[in-house]
Amino acid sequence: MELVRELGIEGQVALIRGYQSDESLDAYLRTNQVAVFPYVRNGEHTVYGVTGAARLAMATGTPTIASDVPQFDDLEGVCPRPATVDDIVAEVSTLFNSKEARTALVARQNAFLEETSWDRVAKAHLDLMSGVKE
Repeated sequence: MELVRELGIEGQVALIRGYQSDESLDAYLRTNQVAVFPYVRNGEHTVYGVTGAARLAMATGTPTIASDVPQFDDLEGVCPRPATVDDIVAEVSTLFNSKEARTALVARQNAFLEETSWDRVAKAHLDLMSGVKE
């Protein structure tokens, strides 16, 4: 926040800390032009798995940038995954300056969300299970 104040961009940046209800997060995300998840790699250990935060942002139709950490590996090819601060700046700049880039990103996000929806995953699971012989 110190850097945000130094740059005089308090009106364009918000850091959300602590628990937020689904309703407040949804309302907040819908008012933004881009969501950035600037996670950093932990040098002591590698975390595998996924985080739902980026998916929540994508579900609101917000163009989303997720940093290049293992928690977002399943988003490769879906949304930008910059590794450095300069790369994040470049991605945000692209989204602010190109309607085509924003539209294409949201389309990829929507396709990903549809492919990984509960209905699709449940159907794939049931299809798999129906092919298993007891």
